[in-house]
Amino acid sequence: MFGNWVRELEERTNLHVHLLHGQARDAALQDWIDVGGIAVTSYATLLSLRGVNRHPIHLLIADEAHYIKIQMPGGHKTFGDWHK
Repeated sequence: MFGNWVRELEERTNLHVHLLHGQARDAALQDWIDVGGIAVTSYATLLSLRGVNRHPIHLLIADEAHYIKIQMPGGHKTFGDWHK
């Protein structure tokens, strides 16, 4: 899923695309904060990223959002409260 999002965004926009996933996610997070653009990540990773909620996020798209409720009991509340 990540590959599709990254590829489509790189092909269709002029924005920097940052994959916040795997071992390089912390470095990618810092690069996203410094450079801006679009970050692509999973719900679980988003909730575990340290300090991400201290920076303005102007748009959040939750693709396949029903997985939050199905795979993360109570996750819909956590995800909704994450930015506070």
